[in-house]
Amino acid sequence: MNGSTALYAQWTPATVAVSFSANGGVVSTSQASYTTGSTPVTLPTPTFPGYSFAGWFSAPTGGNFVGSGGSAFTPISPTALYAQWKKLPSLTVRFSVNGGRGVVATVSSYSGATVEVPGRTPVRRPGYRFAGWNTSPSGTGTGYHAGEAVTLTSSLVLYAQWRTDSTVVMLGSVEPFAARTAALPSRLVAQVARLAVAVVRGGYSQVIVYGFTTQMGSVARQRATSVARARGVARLLRVALQRRGDRSVNVGAVGEGSVRGLSAVNSRRVEVVAR
Repeated sequence: MNGSTALYAQWTPATVAVSFSANGGVVSTSQASYTTGSTPVTLPTPTFPGYSFAGWFSAPTGGNFVGSGGSAFTPISPTALYAQWKKLPSLTVRFSVNGGRGVVATVSSYSGATVEVPGRTPVRRPGYRFAGWNTSPSGTGTGYHAGEAVTLTSSLVLYAQWRTDSTVVMLGSVEPFAARTAALPSRLVAQVARLAVAVVRGGYSQVIVYGFTTQMGSVARQRATSVARARGVARLLRVALQRRGDRSVNVGAVGEGSVRGLSAVNSRRVEVVAR
């Protein structure tokens, strides 16, 4: 080589890997990469039921704190990060039958968990119907209906609420049926589902379904159609109640035949009453 020559180093941005271990929990991604000079890595936020996330650390226990979920991290070499956790306090929901009979098991879970309020089964009180739960024995606190989801922030005691079982309530109707048929299309099925919610929330123990129809020839045919409508609604109502966890409601079906003095459409219906 003759003379002097200047040489210049050439550089390629380095890429380093970052791995994430949820350490018992669940994380959306197990690894990321960072290229020198580019945007820092955003640390993910893992989840672990019953625990709160304490942050990312350089070791499964102890180690150095690196950052919280959502914070920026710029590694200088390949790095393994570990989630660390703090156990949430255990909370309980206890149930008082409040003058009734039966026992409802205590529910235990952690702060932030969602639990479902039970129905009246197996709670009973002769001469009364179950009317939900309340944080006060007298019903002056916060009320909860059967099947309601409650997010726990503290331990609770819920008291059964009771109403005298003497009042008959008209819950609503399922209508209109197509002429001369007991078929239950989706629009009528949706009406039955809404009535099931009303039964559960009202805490009723007995439901009677009355079927009606228009005049269509013989009295026997009218009665058969109205009975078929009532039985069809009663069957769907029982299924809807069971899906909501309530198998204790007594659902009966009665066919009343045709109704005089009402329009044809108004006669093609099923009425639902409860007590």
